Amino acid sequence: MSGPAAGGALVAGAGPAAAMAVDSALTGISVLVLIRVVAPPFTRDTAGFWTDMAEGWAVIAGARWLRWTITA
Repeated sequence: MSGPAAGGALVAGAGPAAAMAVDSALTGISVLVLIRVVAPPFTRDTAGFWTDMAEGWAVIAGARWLRWTITA
């Protein structure tokens, strides 16, 4: 929530070129951090579509607040 205010202060204080340089540097840091993220291996669900569908309906049927949320 303070990002736009900080960006505006940076543009007002240091100028647009410095703000773009800071933005580029932060984007580069984000890329370096995200490169290190390892996704868990994909495992296929053996239950099947219809089993999952029945389980979902059972959850909806068992939770009154969820039924109200869906139908509201």
